[in-house]
Order: sequence, then C-alpha cells, then structure tokens
Amino acid sequence: MKCDCREMWFQDFPTFCGQRRVGSIEDLPDLNSLIQADIARWNAVKEAAAKGQRVQRQGWSIWHVKSATVLAGDNADQVLIPLLADYHYGEWVANQTASRTGKRLPIQAILQA
Repeated sequence: MKCDCREMWFQDFPTFCGQRRVGSIEDLPDLNSLIQADIARWNAVKEAAAKGQRVQRQGWSIWHVKSATVLAGDNADQVLIPLLADYHYGEWVANQTASRTGKRLPIQAILQA
C-alpha cells in the first residue's frame, strides 16, 4: 500500500497547529508577515518568468490560508478577506471560506473588480 505522506501532512498540519496549541491567535501578525513575504516572492517570480528566467513555482498559500483559518477561528474573515484580491491566495481563501461557511465566494468577480 502506498502512503501519500505529503497529502496527510498537508491536511493535518494546520489542524495540528490549532488543536495542539502550537500556535495561537497572537501568532497572526507573524503569519501575516509570512503571507506578505510569500506574495512579494510570487510577484518576483512572475517578473522573472516574464523575462524568460527559470523560476521555482512553489508557493505556501494553501498552508498559510489553512493556518490562518485555524488560528483565527471566528476572526478568520478579518485575516483572509484582504487576500482575496491576490492571484495566488484568492482561490484558496474562497475555498476555505466555502468549507467553513458552506457559501462559495464569487472569486472571479472579485478578482475582476
């Protein structure tokens, strides 16, 4: 039997952070700093790719969105809504919001506005 350990880690890490008290709501400013650095890195990747340079397209957006959702709890919208306009974060925010609330955000309409 093949074990997809990466998928297991991917699914469990944010929950572990929230439930085992590895992180707390006080960590949100640090998480926001990581998110902003990731957005800046993605912008640099897009610029480099446009110049024909070889780039690494590995991002951390899903990890950051899931972690923010777990750590922020009921305040998650305050953390996540500002990220909707970002190309790499918007779709993950919409998906996470849909799984939390049962309502799908119109991400394409938001991004085009």
